Amino acid sequence: MRLIEILLSLSFIFIFSIAIGRFSFAFNDVNTRICEVKEKSDSLFFISESFRKTCEGKGFSSLEEWQKVCGAMWKLDYIAWSDACEFMPVEKGEIFYGTWRNSFLSGEVYYR
Repeated sequence: MRLIEILLSLSFIFIFSIAIGRFSFAFNDVNTRICEVKEKSDSLFFISESFRKTCEGKGFSSLEEWQKVCGAMWKLDYIAWSDACEFMPVEKGEIFYGTWRNSFLSGEVYYR
């Protein structure tokens, strides 16, 4: 084999290696974002659905338990619930409101 063929082969391998490296970094970044979106979606679904079910008398035994469990499970900085009549013109006990947040996610849910 001539020296020029060896140099061309090595150049091709080098360029191919760089391309594979960039692809793996891009793939890792996309995978990380997908995991973040999935975790956010799962947490929003779980917290809001468990709030609704607790208001219906299913799921957690009380909204205080919902607050403690969801706060610990999703590492929330703040989670609370209240009767919506405290800040909206509705009849007492007719609409319940839940809210939560941390640096990664936030949400709120209402239940009639």
